Amino acid sequence: METAGVSQGTASAAFLVVEDDEGVARTIARALRSSGAVTVVHSRAGALDALRSRAHWTALFIDLHLPDGDGLEVIRACKLRQGSVAAMVITGDHRKVVMDEAFDVDAIVIIKPFEPERLRKFASDAIAGHASGSARVARHVREWQERYRLTPAEACSLHDAASGRPRGELPAARGVTQATVKNQVHSLLSKTGDRSMDAAVIRFLGELVGGPVDFGP
Repeated sequence: METAGVSQGTASAAFLVVEDDEGVARTIARALRSSGAVTVVHSRAGALDALRSRAHWTALFIDLHLPDGDGLEVIRACKLRQGSVAAMVITGDHRKVVMDEAFDVDAIVIIKPFEPERLRKFASDAIAGHASGSARVARHVREWQERYRLTPAEACSLHDAASGRPRGELPAARGVTQATVKNQVHSLLSKTGDRSMDAAVIRFLGELVGGPVDFGP
């Protein structure tokens, strides 16, 4: 994954910065690093790789014009994976069409040059929204536990995945082996009928946002 830098702050908050200007990217990262873990990439391709590496992002800080595509595509891709995300578009493009396109993906726009305090305030608001969302995730995990007769360990795996905990951290966090986690995930998927944990999480988050999804005929 193309990563210019990752800094660790509040473990539960994860921010993705997509900016092709390295100086601007460093400024954004410095503004955010006390609030959460910051991943910085410089292209659309690098951003899409980053999205695949984590199930949930607290907020996105996206340059509009990237060397290999449109930054708004990154926001759309993230929303497709996790249902919703706080997104800020950072650009020097003042055109009204830019504002309209950002509005269409429910993102706010700030124009370069910007005040770092605005980024910190946006991150703080996103963290508060995420905390509220975490309670909703826990409630929906309990619904899935009843619906699919999940064991407590399987429900815990679902909660961790839907909350964005990196999979490599699961064994140590829960005091079990990697093989145990794999067995629990396999059992969970056999009950839910999903082809992978990613597919289960996407469906889970889709239900969280829009209500239960019927995949029947």
